[in-house]
Amino acid sequence: MTKDWVLPTGYTYLAYTAGSIGTWAKDICPLAAVEAVKNSHRGNAIVYVFYGKDNDIQVGELGGLLFHPQRVLPKPIGRYYITSRTIRSLTKKDWNGKTPFVPLAQWITEQTDYFKNVRKRSLH
Repeated sequence: MTKDWVLPTGYTYLAYTAGSIGTWAKDICPLAAVEAVKNSHRGNAIVYVFYGKDNDIQVGELGGLLFHPQRVLPKPIGRYYITSRTIRSLTKKDWNGKTPFVPLAQWITEQTDYFKNVRKRSLH
């Protein structure tokens, strides 16, 4: 069975909106995954994009990223803001205000550090 969303290396891009009524998509192109989320999601939303092994990353029932800490860790790629007609990089004005907005480079570092810490804790 061919999986059109998987690169020959076995990796894919996973885009998703957070929350229990979120939307997700996988694709070989990160923006195509975001576009697929936009096309199936109603309303405005923040979309998170990660790169990882297809069999090792997925979206959980409550909308969070699930991964296997002892395997290849996912790579944070970006955050986008979608509307019914547009896709753009997430900016401070798009942020929901529930937590402090962090610039993209800081978010990538924080996500990477989080994955590494989960791995460390899973080994003990």
